[in-house]
Order: sequence, then C-alpha cells, then structure tokens
Amino acid sequence: MPTQDLPQIIPYGTQVIDASDIASVVSVLQGSHLTQGPAIAGFEDALSEWLDGAEVVAVSNGTAALHLACAVLGLGAGDVGVTTPISFAASANGFLYCGADAVFTDVDPLTGLMCPKALDRTLAELNRKGQRPGVVVAVSLAGRVADMRAMRSICNAYGWRLVEDAAQSLMAHGADGVKSASCAHSDMATLSFHPVKHITTGEGGAVVTRDATLAARLRLLRSHGIEKPWAHDSGDDLHEPAWFYRQIALGWNYRMCDMQAALGESQMLKAELFLRDRRAVAERYDRWLQQDPFEGVLRSVPGDAGHAYHLYVVHWADESTRNRAFAFLRKRGVITQVHHVPIYRHPYYEQRYGPQRFAGAEAYYAGCMSLPMYPGLSERDQAYVVESLAEFVRLQIGN
Repeated sequence: MPTQDLPQIIPYGTQVIDASDIASVVSVLQGSHLTQGPAIAGFEDALSEWLDGAEVVAVSNGTAALHLACAVLGLGAGDVGVTTPISFAASANGFLYCGADAVFTDVDPLTGLMCPKALDRTLAELNRKGQRPGVVVAVSLAGRVADMRAMRSICNAYGWRLVEDAAQSLMAHGADGVKSASCAHSDMATLSFHPVKHITTGEGGAVVTRDATLAARLRLLRSHGIEKPWAHDSGDDLHEPAWFYRQIALGWNYRMCDMQAALGESQMLKAELFLRDRRAVAERYDRWLQQDPFEGVLRSVPGDAGHAYHLYVVHWADESTRNRAFAFLRKRGVITQVHHVPIYRHPYYEQRYGPQRFAGAEAYYAGCMSLPMYPGLSERDQAYVVESLAEFVRLQIGN
C-alpha cells in the first residue's frame, strides 16, 4: 500500500452523477411535467423490478416514508412504536408524528442491529403491561440486513406490525438470500435516496409493501388525502366533471417531483455497478486493516455475502480514542462520521422520556467510526485514508 500525499478532502460518502443522470433530469426540465408526471411511475417500476415485484410508493424523503408507513399501519395516540436506538432519529420520530410513543430495544454490540432476543423481551414486557400492539421498525444498518425473519416471528407472536427501515440497505440481502426492502418478512419497508445512499434523487424516499390495499392508502396520504375519481374512470361517461377532486383523509404533501424520479430511475440502471464498487472498497479495507499497526487496536466486523456497504464501520477501543482519531483524520483531510448517536441520548428524547442507557447500544456507540465509503473512491485516496489511520495509531497509541 503506497504512501500518499495529502489529497483534497475525502468525504465519508458522496453521490456519483454521470452524463446519463444529467440528461435524464434535463429531459424532464424540457418536458411538460415537473411534478405528478410519468417519471414517478417509471422510477417506482424500476425499484419494483429490483424488489421482486413489490409495490413501491415514491415520496419526498426517507423521513416522510417512515411517517407514512406508521400512519397507514394505524399508529396513533395511546400506541407505542419500538425501534433500535442505533439509527438516525427519524426511525423513532415517525412514531411521535402519529401521536404515539417511542420505546427502544437493545442491539447487538458488534453489528448495531436490533437484537431479536431483546425485542422479544421488550414486546413481552409491553404485553404484560397491557399495551396494545403497535409497530416495530427494525433498522438494517450500514448495508447489513437485520434478521427480518426472526423479527417477523416475534412480531407475529405478539400481534405487532413490522416495518424494515432499509434506508441504508438497498441492494443488500439477508442471510436467507431475501433482498432488503422486498417485504418478504415485513408489512412495509422504507427507503431513502439521500446523496450518500446507494442511489440518490437528491432528497427522496419510498415506502414498499406487498399489500395492494396498504399501497393505495400510501398513495392517497402522500398527496393530501385527496382523490380524483375521474383519474380512475376508464369509461367515457364520467361520473364527475374532469376538474373534480375531493379530500377523503388528512394526508400530507409528501410527493416526489419528476426531476428527482428521473434521476432515480437513471441511477437504478447503475445500482449494481455501484454495489460492486462499494464491495471492492470494503475488500481493500478488510485486507489493509489486518496489517500492522492495526492488530489489537482497530476492529471491523466482517461483512457477510449480502452486505451492501452503505458504510464501512470500524471500532476503536473506547470513545476517547475514537474522538481523537476523528479530529486527527479531519486535520488530514479525511472526513469520517459516527453512525449513530443513540437516539435516546438526544436532548429531545431525554427531556421526553428521561435518561436511558442500553448496554449493547452504548458498547456499539462508544468506539464506532464510519470510514470513507462510496463508489468512485479511488485506491489512491483509500490508501491515503489507511495511511492516515496508521499514522494516528503510531503517534497516538504508540504501536
């Protein structure tokens, strides 16, 4: 691995946009529909094809997707949603938007994924207290898929609905070979198309389901709860005038625009190439970080065959070392990140529910660090990242 000079800033993640993406967006700009046009269905169909025919409802962002999923599954005042604390805050916020409360359950300290045994204990305790069944949001983290089959079995035992938060795991598959977000084991799944995700629409998201009734409700609520009867009338004798519409539920404006959808459909054509690139970057990290001076100092959890590497996560011995490494690398132009601060540590959640600590979540959070990971990360720049890590270890830890 060659020593490298200081490059420009190396981000922890970034989008890859090419001429075909630009042409797709320009085509929409030159057309007649900037919103509510045919590009939406085109993008949804491309995602559905990857997800083995599941229904896909494109929305404005991943947070909107989580809110809609919880709302359509009937979560409301007096209800509870259960999720992992190792995620972005939106995984829990969706419950609160619906008037429900958030309850956290612990994670595997190595992977950060929701622990099935912990979920079983959490649902059993809620059941003992007389809490009516609600919604579990299981997060597939960093490109590694949660054990959705186990979560489904546990949720079924207590009568709970199950959503996979697959914002970080499009293109991944679980140990059973099932694609993340395909809803083989969940009622719904949610996706995000933020620029650091596997594909991007700038901002954007989607809800996935295999239930046609749920999909229809999702489409209604993403656009104000308004229906246009004439849009579904295939005959010439319309029952209502062509201008007529009516609000039949309280929805939101969570629509994706056609420019975003056109970009997303173009990105889907390259999604498997992006995945190949991410796995190549991960393979180099795996190999280089096994060499001196990292042994016994820096740990990574080997990826399984289905890992899609939204993130490449390493673990330092403790929070202090991780924080010093973060600052050192930043001065060297290497931008790392921490995924994630446990949700219950955020001031809003502490004020709402009081201090909470979960052993697995705390252990995972204490040393985790996400290294630069994205398609197009050159071997040269990646080598510089690893050389910078090695320099920190030699100078700061003394190996």
